[in-house]
Amino acid sequence: MKLGISNIAWQAKDRLKYYELLKREKFIGLEIAPKIFLYNHRNFLKPSKSKIKKNLNEIKKYNLQLISMQSLLYQSKDCHLFLNSKFRKNFENRIIEIIKLAGKLNIPNLVFGSPKNRIIPNGMSYAIAEKIALKIFRKLGKEAKKNNTVLSIETNPFEYGTNFLTNIHQTNRFVKKVNSQNIKMILDTGELIINKELNQIENILKKYLKYINHVHISQPYLKSAKNFKHLSKVFKFLKKSKYNNWVSIEMRNQKKNNYQKVKNSIKSLRKIVNLI
Repeated sequence: MKLGISNIAWQAKDRLKYYELLKREKFIGLEIAPKIFLYNHRNFLKPSKSKIKKNLNEIKKYNLQLISMQSLLYQSKDCHLFLNSKFRKNFENRIIEIIKLAGKLNIPNLVFGSPKNRIIPNGMSYAIAEKIALKIFRKLGKEAKKNNTVLSIETNPFEYGTNFLTNIHQTNRFVKKVNSQNIKMILDTGELIINKELNQIENILKKYLKYINHVHISQPYLKSAKNFKHLSKVFKFLKKSKYNNWVSIEMRNQKKNNYQKVKNSIKSLRKIVNLI
């Protein structure tokens, strides 16, 4: 099982001590929020080739590789999937910019979560919203194909502030309707916990595995966990299903004792994976 972690767990200024930790623990996958990884770029959407090279050389020293990108709409303005045609165009253009950035960085997966940017407004039916989203995501799938990446949709439960694709079953139905090899989905354990779907993990993997391009090991609201024993069934069935893409820890910067919490999470994931 290929293991990684998202850099939203730390600040850019502290990155080197976390890279060193990852190297010691033989975690080679780095998922990134572009603003944190490209901290030294005035416009992280349009980085210079020389600075990209500098950032990539830095992680290479720690045997790290870029595996995924999230926070796709961070610092965006007026980007919304449903509100009006202008905001939809802004949304589409911003995601296309991000897809092109993934192409430049050779990142194989993009995580589309952004719950606030995909709220179906009052007065719009689910059927109309889905029709709008299908049209846009089919375009985005073509763009992702051109840039050798996959745009993976993350299920966001109601508790995260959205009303579109709020459980994994809805997300899978939508991805199947898009019908693109470059539009897939994320399996996110925080969502499974909130939606009380964790006990369905074997059936979920049996039905949806070919549509899952990336796995997030997370707690609800991206809090830290003392360990991941409660998720051992997830790892067991991922292995049984022969899932061979990346599994990455997703947790927010916990501020207090953050380094120790990140270290505990990494060690716990490594220990459980070694036992199965």
